[in-house]
Amino acid sequence: MAFINSAKATPTLRWAPPLEVKTSAEKLFTERFGPKEVGGKGKTKEPKAPAKTAAAAPSSESTATSSKAAERTVFEEGFLGKLHKPGGNPQIHPHLREQHLATTGGKVFTRFPPEPNGFLHIGHSKAIFVNFGYAAHNGGHCYLRYDDTNPEAEEARYFESILEMVRWLGFEPYRITYSSDHFQTLHDLAVELIKRDRAYVCHCTGEEIKANRGGEERGPRKACSHRSRPIEESIAEFAGMRDGKYQPGEAILRMKQDLEDGNPQMWDLVAYPRQSYDWLCDALEVYKPRQSEYGRLNLTGTIMSKRKILKLVKDKYVRDWDDPRLYTLIALRRRGVPPQAILNFVSGLGVSTSTTNIQTVRFEQAVRQYLENTAPRLLMVLKPLKVTLENVAEDYLELIEKPLHPKVSELGKSTIPFTRTIYIDADDFRVQDSKDYFRLAPGKTVGLFQGPHPITCTSHKTDAEGNVTELVCRLEDGKDGKPVPKPKAFIQWVAEHAASGSPVRVDETRIFFPLFTSDNPAAEDNFLDHINPNSEEVIKGAMVEVGFWSLAKTAISAARKDAEARTAKAKAAIAEADKGHEEEHGDAPVATAEQLVGNEVVRFQGLRVGYFALDKEAKLGCLQESDTEAPDRRERRDDDRRREKDSGRSRRRSRSYDDSDRDDGKNKRRRGSRERDDDGSRHRGSEHRRRSRSRSRDREKEREKKEKKRRKAEKQAAREEEEARQVAELSVYSALDNPFNDVNLGQQFKWHKKAEKEKKMGLSAEEARRKDELRRQEAKEELERLNQKRSEREAAQLLREEEEARMQRLAESAQTAEWIEKEGEFQLEQERRRAGIRLKEKRAKAIDFLALNLKFASVDKERDSKKIIDEDGLDLDEVGMEIDFDEPYAIFENLSLEQTEELHDDIQKYLSLETKDVNIDFWTNMMVVCKDRLEKLREENRLGPEAAAAAARSNAAVEREITSLLQGRSYEQLNLLQRQVQAKLSSGEPIDTEYWENLLKNIIVWKAKAKLRALHEVVVQNRLEQLRKRQRDEALQAQQELMAGVGRGGPSAKNWGGDMHAEVPSEAPEETAQISMEIDDSEPYQREMSPVVFDLTRLPPEERQIEIIDEMEDRRRLFNIFYPDLIDKSKAPTYRIVKEPGNEDTCLLCFTAGPPYEDIAFRIVNRDWEYSHKR
Repeated sequence: MAFINSAKATPTLRWAPPLEVKTSAEKLFTERFGPKEVGGKGKTKEPKAPAKTAAAAPSSESTATSSKAAERTVFEEGFLGKLHKPGGNPQIHPHLREQHLATTGGKVFTRFPPEPNGFLHIGHSKAIFVNFGYAAHNGGHCYLRYDDTNPEAEEARYFESILEMVRWLGFEPYRITYSSDHFQTLHDLAVELIKRDRAYVCHCTGEEIKANRGGEERGPRKACSHRSRPIEESIAEFAGMRDGKYQPGEAILRMKQDLEDGNPQMWDLVAYPRQSYDWLCDALEVYKPRQSEYGRLNLTGTIMSKRKILKLVKDKYVRDWDDPRLYTLIALRRRGVPPQAILNFVSGLGVSTSTTNIQTVRFEQAVRQYLENTAPRLLMVLKPLKVTLENVAEDYLELIEKPLHPKVSELGKSTIPFTRTIYIDADDFRVQDSKDYFRLAPGKTVGLFQGPHPITCTSHKTDAEGNVTELVCRLEDGKDGKPVPKPKAFIQWVAEHAASGSPVRVDETRIFFPLFTSDNPAAEDNFLDHINPNSEEVIKGAMVEVGFWSLAKTAISAARKDAEARTAKAKAAIAEADKGHEEEHGDAPVATAEQLVGNEVVRFQGLRVGYFALDKEAKLGCLQESDTEAPDRRERRDDDRRREKDSGRSRRRSRSYDDSDRDDGKNKRRRGSRERDDDGSRHRGSEHRRRSRSRSRDREKEREKKEKKRRKAEKQAAREEEEARQVAELSVYSALDNPFNDVNLGQQFKWHKKAEKEKKMGLSAEEARRKDELRRQEAKEELERLNQKRSEREAAQLLREEEEARMQRLAESAQTAEWIEKEGEFQLEQERRRAGIRLKEKRAKAIDFLALNLKFASVDKERDSKKIIDEDGLDLDEVGMEIDFDEPYAIFENLSLEQTEELHDDIQKYLSLETKDVNIDFWTNMMVVCKDRLEKLREENRLGPEAAAAAARSNAAVEREITSLLQGRSYEQLNLLQRQVQAKLSSGEPIDTEYWENLLKNIIVWKAKAKLRALHEVVVQNRLEQLRKRQRDEALQAQQELMAGVGRGGPSAKNWGGDMHAEVPSEAPEETAQISMEIDDSEPYQREMSPVVFDLTRLPPEERQIEIIDEMEDRRRLFNIFYPDLIDKSKAPTYRIVKEPGNEDTCLLCFTAGPPYEDIAFRIVNRDWEYSHKR
């Protein structure tokens, strides 16, 4: 920071943009000294001189490791991290495992098995990420398996779209396979299962099967009557099922399992359910792969049901399956959502067995966070308002070079013109100024964002309706000798410069809002009743800076190159994987470069507006040129001509990220049915596929015919409508249409007075005719003017109404965004409040004590200055002041397995909500200790008490050795030891790997405990400081109350009230009263100074008596009043009564506390002590 400040102070850099100076300085430091180290913000201890070289290498390795941690975490935690290695799944025969490992080469193989009966939605992105991502993480491969078992619902476009979406998300299938290819194999396995007497054909109805399962109402469980039928009979019946002898449901194949088993999944299920998969594989003695189920991803606030989306499409609520308001993957792609943003969102959610329900606003926020650092930023105005600079020349031109992103220099720069005529957004100008308005108004100065100088509005022009049409401003460049006014706000702008093609005029900008008004439309009785009628806003004539042309061409060119390289690599890999496989699918979906390239790759941030992307319907001339040809004015002239020829064609559309559209699948390519060759071993699978593809092809042809007919009808209707519009525009008030016009009336009679007047004027018949023609022409023009004025008024009124609606929606969007930002903070505060309430009410959970630790982890002065009172009147600041704190990790000692699992979930919740570094570090280390404890408890629960005790005894010696090795070491020593152990494990030496891995695991846990101990010391210290502060405040308040009571004693009280007037008595013999307390001999103390004396004898008689109660609590109270800094409440001050020489009417009541406190005394009336207060 000192270097940057000194650099700014140099004359050459005085006026340089601060952000560019900072960026350049950081780049220079990175090149010279390397990247910043990942770690805490505080100072770290310098290593000793001999260890500098050795410590440098692990630091860089840890930095690289931490940068990849986010990508690996989801596959290393939860049940994904505990999956066995290839071949680790138990098999019924060892040779099955050996064959599997020989075939796979020991690699991980997964599959993604979608049904091709619809388009994939956002929920499928989780399955794609898990299946393809887990295989890639472990160096394996993932199959794309089409589950084409329902030909009635399958269509060729679904096959194409699934492959396209998988590739768009960044994954490449190892091979593409089909479930129908294995129909014959499955049939043969079913026959084999019957031959082994492990299955039988059953004709029972569903009610009969349910009754045979038994229960309280149905009696004992019993076997089906067909269970004992001969094997040959079941084989014959199964053949009849294959040949169509029975209707659906009249005969089923049931597995002969174990009816006496306590698990209902073993009660002769139909040979299909997934729960019986393992039993089925073992019964057939085939390899048993691992099937792991995880929770699906649901987004609330929208619908993902294929049936309901189809309803929206058919009823024209949305354009198609790729409408940007939907959450299908093709819709998200058309909207402009980057695929990596989706993967980051899914990865951040983690993978668990429970269903994940996330609000759509959380997804939108995650996408915006990704775009924040990846999308270029361009100047843009949605509603242009012309501005003319009056004090510059007509040909004034200044070229400005601006970065496309202030923090990401890799995105490049853009050069834009600044001329006499510029455009600003109409919302940035007001005719009436106000104090809380900082943008442009008459006589007001504003800055132009990234512009050379501010501008001041001097006048404005309006139309007949009073609408502002143009502003006249003065460029504040300082050339007039006046000081340049400092603007309070900066606004967006684009300049008009025909030579450079500025600005880029956008024909149509679509802005989308949530499609539904309900938070959960899928749960409503009729989701159509909750459709938002204002979910789409269309804006015409927006303007973007000229840098858009080069940005669009660069983005498309880069995407094409990357797509071609990926596709070539993918085709080569698939060809290599297909070697040795007999299946041939000539009409199967194939990888193409076009699948990865679309207009949506052209995305940018319109400053102060939103994120935008190019729509699939947009057509730009620069995108059709070669990569070496720079975009120029020619394509813009072509676009102008095309717009004049047909306003409905060749539109360049850019939309905000929430409103962008994207192509759904490259326009019906390869929609023919897939016909597969018929061979003996796959006869039934091929027949099934041919029938499926034939029906799909017929449906596709019928759909295309209807589509052509519909388009033809739409074109005809549009043509007729256009002709009618042109006739209406050209037809004005005609003389021939009016029977009373001059032309028609002349056929019946003559206007004699008119003729006589013209004759007197000396007009000939030709001149009179021309005069009449001129009059009619003027009337016609006047009528046209009036009609145009009326149309303009109506258009202006419509624009005002649209603007009011837009401002309302923007306000609602801003409010929603604010709620989203505060959601996490609100949830965290609510969790803390609930923890405090449970602690106050003596029903606290384990997580509450941990959360209480963080209350004292850092001193928040602003928060400490005010109390937190719960809605029920609970003082939450009092919570925890009387609770003794142990080390945080000690809380696991008495928790059961269920309690520990609950605590694990609670820690995870706090970890996801916290934002402070110290709190995140606390919960992260608690999670490390919790996982270690949870793993041990689960192992004990799995083994049972006796086996667990035996295992503990056998490992006791090793555990003691590890404990003695790690005990007493600091965090830095443990960190060094960890690096040494890691080096030992990676050295390749013949070592006891199990021991060293166990040691490494214990080191990580001990490191977490070391950090928690350090934090615990801070907590204890801060808590002690708060206790002292509170007792000082209480003592000071009590002292003030006591002094106020004494001050009411009359005129003489001013001698010791306020300035606390004190008298020092002379030396006198002392006489100890009967109720006095002697000074403790164990702490001898001799007071050298005389006590400060407060005279109580000057009070009125009724207020002279001072109460001294001989009980510990009351002595402590009195002690704290006069000695507020002494925290130890277990020691009360001693007091004695001293007689004053020469004065028998009074005596001194002296209090002594010991150093560093001063003695004090009260002069009181010398009379017998009264105990009436005790009664």
